[in-house]
Amino acid sequence: MEITKDPMVLWNYFGDLPMNPETEEMEAPFMQFPKGTHREEIWKWFESTYPGFSVEKALYGAYDEEGVKNTLIEYLYRDADNYKVWNEAVVSGVLTDEEKAQIEGSLSEGEYFLPQQVGLPEKRFDEETESDHPWFELITIKDTNAPTTGALTAKELLENFLKAKDCWEPND
Repeated sequence: MEITKDPMVLWNYFGDLPMNPETEEMEAPFMQFPKGTHREEIWKWFESTYPGFSVEKALYGAYDEEGVKNTLIEYLYRDADNYKVWNEAVVSGVLTDEEKAQIEGSLSEGEYFLPQQVGLPEKRFDEETESDHPWFELITIKDTNAPTTGALTAKELLENFLKAKDCWEPND
């Protein structure tokens, strides 16, 4: 089997292979691992090969049959001269439509927020100018199968936005 971008394809294949329940050693080869490899060695390989993939989540059914389900947040930094820097982050887990609406309802003036206040990374321009300010525009929140880009979960993100509602505090 070839390596794939979707870890769940391999995980499901791996899960169908025979394993000795007493020794937890594989009874068939898997990828570069020979017969007799302990399953935890393969688990470590999964997590190092696929950043954002969690063996624990896969074992306990946190991923569905379509693959890793996460949330993509796309947001934009636009300075006063209208120069733009695109930002995005992928958090683990999914949000309901109602939760996405709650995040949108917590934004300043219906579209602005401070990423550092909710735990998201910020990309701006390399050099600060008089046109810079701390605000970012939320573009979209959507489900994705992409791996996570940090440790933040979708629920933590929601909680952070709700805490910041009406209390946005720029550090600049």
